[in-house]
Amino acid sequence: MRKVLIACTACAVLFPGVASAVPTLSNTVYRIEATNALGSGFLEFTIADGSYPDADSFELLMLTPMDIVDTVDGITVVAQLTQATLTVFDLPDFKQMSMSYAIGAFDGETTFRIVSGLFSFGAVNGPEGFASAALGVTEQDNPENGATHTPNGPLAKSHHTYYNGQAPAGTNFSRLVGGFGTIPGPGSNSADMNEGAGPSLIAGNVSSLSQELLFKISGGDIANGTVTFGVTPEPSSLFLLGLAIVAASRRR
Repeated sequence: MRKVLIACTACAVLFPGVASAVPTLSNTVYRIEATNALGSGFLEFTIADGSYPDADSFELLMLTPMDIVDTVDGITVVAQLTQATLTVFDLPDFKQMSMSYAIGAFDGETTFRIVSGLFSFGAVNGPEGFASAALGVTEQDNPENGATHTPNGPLAKSHHTYYNGQAPAGTNFSRLVGGFGTIPGPGSNSADMNEGAGPSLIAGNVSSLSQELLFKISGGDIANGTVTFGVTPEPSSLFLLGLAIVAASRRR
């Protein structure tokens, strides 16, 4: 594997256009929706809210707390988003999308949906896919009656990854993280759950990735998480790519 990667790196130096690509994303790159007894609202972030720190990556960093306001009256605060990030890499040896969030629920149990934009790239045939999710919940209300994180998606899972389509369309790759929570009482006010999938071979071509989080958290509490989905070409694909570039250079 190491020799193949080195060979491809050398070829990429000769042909910079093969080395990396500016990530292609749908205009809405990150959306969060919240619903509880107070109402329902959402926040959306677009490509213009992020930046391209390198030729092969895109980054969204929203670190200032923002209220999610009821869309009906435009005043009532349903929940709060305190952090949102999205990082995308488009490289020959891997295509990857990572998201994070930090949120607060206000009145009663609050349902959240967080969905990435669609990350598209040149078709990769038979890649290996991988996904991971690290989610947490912390009790913030008083009295200390515990905090719960309840999945609200298919198969009672919170994190869902899809390829070849915008979530929840496309083909599902993984469903991760069931329900969890804290034990009521002092000293037990945080809980987390980590889960991963892959690497697993995906049959056929893959040309896009997206992710979706569907869950509920108990009223007055806060939650956070980081999730990742990506694919890597098979070693044989990288080797053939290297040979093709070398052959092309010799013909020239």
